Amino acid sequence: MEIISKESLNRWLTDLMARYQVMAPVLVEGYHLFRPISSPDEIAWDYYNSVVPPKELIFPLTESLFTLEYQNGVPQFQEPVIDRDTVIFGLRPCDARAIAMLDASFLNDPVDTPYARRRSLVTLVGWTCVSPEAPCFCTSIGGAPNGTEGLDVLMTEGADGFFVQPVTEKGKALLTGAELKQTDATPPEPPPLPVFSTEGITEK
Repeated sequence: MEIISKESLNRWLTDLMARYQVMAPVLVEGYHLFRPISSPDEIAWDYYNSVVPPKELIFPLTESLFTLEYQNGVPQFQEPVIDRDTVIFGLRPCDARAIAMLDASFLNDPVDTPYARRRSLVTLVGWTCVSPEAPCFCTSIGGAPNGTEGLDVLMTEGADGFFVQPVTEKGKALLTGAELKQTDATPPEPPPLPVFSTEGITEK
């Protein structure tokens, strides 16, 4: 297992911000929301979950599909250009799993072209929930506080920094240049969550 110190993590994030648009949880008028950051100091490291899920960054509530202009009386259609590589940093495993479910819907035939273009430019770096709140129920529906589904990198906070687990090739590439160290320590296990029965939910 590899680990990165908080100081090294800040340096890595600063380097990423020079090459990517980095979105992370920040405090906005008392609420945690995912917004572009220009410094690691803007990150709300103590956030638990955002008011609006980060999937809005990939699947916005509204979007422009195209613009129509007339040139010499001839209509010209132009699709919006999505050309900025983006890192969503700090999302929870449940939010990443929700994005994986969107992928299953929009990246299979017939592919939703605007979604696919936007999704291809996004890398997801998640945080393990090491102390989930009581209302959480991800384990009852197949998830986990340290689940990796949908993520490119999973990070788990420990006593000496963050344990780093690359999940995909995109995640491994993102970690190039990060000051990672090998450790014999293991990430802390999240506490058990309340369990409820999902029997009959589909029918209801």
